[in-house]
Amino acid sequence: MLLTATTDKIEVVLGASVTTNQLHIISSYNDTTSSSVTPTKTVTVTNNTTAVDLVPSPASGHQRSLRWASIFNSDIIDATVTIRTNYNGTTRTVFSTNLKVNEYIQYTHRTGWKVFDQNGALKSNINS
Repeated sequence: MLLTATTDKIEVVLGASVTTNQLHIISSYNDTTSSSVTPTKTVTVTNNTTAVDLVPSPASGHQRSLRWASIFNSDIIDATVTIRTNYNGTTRTVFSTNLKVNEYIQYTHRTGWKVFDQNGALKSNINS
């Protein structure tokens, strides 16, 4: 997933507020210019139904390419998780799922979005 403008970003938003614990979010991405590639990361948590950046907007003259991401449901109830692009205020859903307690979503640039259960077994796979 590639971000090319200062107004592009990838966001995570929940369908409802959590009961106890916000979901844990980690992503790694490359920040690229015409002369360099810099590995970068984001470590954050969800904010109930307010979108948070999985990958924030790149600086002018930079591009960002998502390499890996994980979203873990550490709450005590299921959570509807939506990953979406935000291009200058226009959002598009990329992936959405109901994530049970202790399940996680994982993205790799080679295999796309996958959901794993609390034992680490693959539940579903959507390549993007």
